[in-house]
Amino acid sequence: MRSFRIESRAVMEEIIKECKSCTVSMADGDEPYCIPMSFVYNDGKVYLHSGKEGKKYDILCRNNRVCIAWSIIMKDVNYQDKEIGCSYFMQCKSVLARGRVKFIDDDDLERKREILDLYMSSFVNYKVKYSDPAVHSVLIWEVYIEEMSGKYIGYKPDNKK
Repeated sequence: MRSFRIESRAVMEEIIKECKSCTVSMADGDEPYCIPMSFVYNDGKVYLHSGKEGKKYDILCRNNRVCIAWSIIMKDVNYQDKEIGCSYFMQCKSVLARGRVKFIDDDDLERKREILDLYMSSFVNYKVKYSDPAVHSVLIWEVYIEEMSGKYIGYKPDNKK
């Protein structure tokens, strides 16, 4: 299956914005750990949220580097020759980003509310409220993207089959 590199950051950002979830990978010592998460992409940063304790938090306190993957399947299964198994492929587009997590702490509750509003705006088209205890209980991750790459897999956009 042939892949083609996406050179434009704007195209990669459009792919990210099409996605509803991402996979976040981190390193727990010498063991990989990855989880699906909901996210918000805004102003070149990825925002994630979780509880303030648990495995993800413990790992990120030791090593704040993450790798985030997004993908969109364009066409399920295709093939070049129906009789040959190795000729089967899917058409998809994907983006991979590497960066570092910074936690937004409770000293900035308004900033946390702004990010929660970004999250909610992807689900509802009206303003919601948050109690202070609810805002205190959520941990907001801000990921500064240091490197981003993208690929079209199984097709080239200017030559779709």
